[in-house]
Amino acid sequence: MQAFKISSYVGATIVLICGCSSMSSPEDAAPEDFVLEERLHEAISDRDVDKINSLLEGSDSVPDVLRETEALHCAAGCGDISIVQFLLDLGAEVDQFNHEKLTPLSKAVAEGHKDVAQLLIDRGADVSAGKDYGYTPLMHCAAYGRAPECRATFDLLVENGADIHQPSRDPTNLLKTAAWAGNQVIAEHLLERGFELDLRTALLLDRPEEALDILQTDPDAVAETYVPVRLLQDAIIMVSDLAKRHRPPEDRIDTRGLKSEQLYEDTQTVFLKHRALFEKLIVLGVPVVTNGSAFCDAAMLAHPCFAQFLLDHGFNVNAAGQIGPFIKVIPMSHKYCPEEIRAVIDKALALARPFTPPAETNPLVRRYIEMLDDSDSKVRSRTIVNLQGFGLLALPALDALKKSLDDEDPLIRAGAQATISGIEDDILQARKK
Repeated sequence: MQAFKISSYVGATIVLICGCSSMSSPEDAAPEDFVLEERLHEAISDRDVDKINSLLEGSDSVPDVLRETEALHCAAGCGDISIVQFLLDLGAEVDQFNHEKLTPLSKAVAEGHKDVAQLLIDRGADVSAGKDYGYTPLMHCAAYGRAPECRATFDLLVENGADIHQPSRDPTNLLKTAAWAGNQVIAEHLLERGFELDLRTALLLDRPEEALDILQTDPDAVAETYVPVRLLQDAIIMVSDLAKRHRPPEDRIDTRGLKSEQLYEDTQTVFLKHRALFEKLIVLGVPVVTNGSAFCDAAMLAHPCFAQFLLDHGFNVNAAGQIGPFIKVIPMSHKYCPEEIRAVIDKALALARPFTPPAETNPLVRRYIEMLDDSDSKVRSRTIVNLQGFGLLALPALDALKKSLDDEDPLIRAGAQATISGIEDDILQARKK
C-alpha cells in the first residue's frame, strides 16, 4: 500500500464522524485513498480494533498511513482512550499537526476528554505545540471547549506547563479568545481564575450591566478599545449567536440566521436586554451615521430591530462610503432576505441624504486628536487605526493626521497616509450623491 499525501485546500473532501474531521486533496490522493481514510475514521469511531487492523494490513508503513489519514486526531476527538493507546503503540505521532495546524491534544481537550489528554501528555505531547502558529491546545480549548468537562482539560494543560497568560506567540488574551468564540464555559472559568473583563469581552459575553459599569468607571474605555467602530458589529453578531442558542437545529436555515418566524422574537428579546448599552456606546461616540458595516451586518443576519435602531440613530447610506452602494443589492444577494429586512433597507434608501458634517466633533474623534500627540508610539499607532473606521466623521482629525505624516515611526506615517486617503475617498463618494 502506498503512503498517502493528504493536504488542506478550499473545496476539499471533509469527513465528519463523531467529532472526527479530515481533509484530503483530490490532486494528491487517489479515490481509493479517500475510501481508506473514511473507512479508517469509521472504524475508529466504532471502536473496532479488528477493522482498524484489517485496513492497515499490508501497508508499507503503518505510521505513515496513520499520519497521513490523521487517525490519531480522529481518535483523540472521539475520546476512546483504548483506541488512542492502540494507535500510539502502532507508531502514531503524538504531536503531529493536522491540516488545521492542530495536534491530537488540541482535539482531546476541546472535546473534554481528560483521560485521553492525560495519556497524550504522558506519551510526550507538547502542551504548547503550535505556539509558532499562534494556536496552541490552550487557545483551541478556549475557543471550542464548550462542554462542562472542558474546565478540567483546560486545567490539565495549565498544570502541565501551558502558560495561561502567554498562550501563544501572539499575546492574545485567552478571555478574549473565549469571548469571540462565544464560549461561556471557558470564559466563566477564566473569570474565576482572575481574568478581568474589558468592554468588548463584556459585550460579547452577554454581560450588559458589567459593560455599563466599565463605561461608568473608565472614561476612556471606548477610546482605548481596539477599533471601537466595530463594537456595534460585535453586538449584532452577539445578538445573532444568543438568539440561535434559543432554538433547536431544525428551526435554523442554512445561512447565518433562523427562520423568520422565530428569529424576530428571539433577537428582539436579546436586543432589548442590551439596548441601554448600545445607546450609551453611541452617546460616547461609537459612530452610527457612517457605519455601513454595522447596518449591512444587521441586514445580512436578518435583524430588523437592530437595523431600525441604527436608522433611528441617524445612519445615512450616503455617508457610508464604499459600503453604501452594497446596501442596495442586499435583497438580491441574500437568499433568505425576509420582508422585514427588505422594508428596513427600503426605508434606509428613502432616508438617504447628502452628508453634512455635524456641528460638533464626535467625542471619540475629539479624544483621538488628543491621543495623536501622545508620547507613546503604540498609542499613536492604535489611534490612527481606530480613526480609520469613522469615515467622514473623522474629518476634524485631518490636520492632526497630516502632522502624523512627519512622525519618526514609519508605521505611523504609513497608517496616517492610509487613513487620510480613506477619508478623502469617502469625501469623493459623498459628493457623488
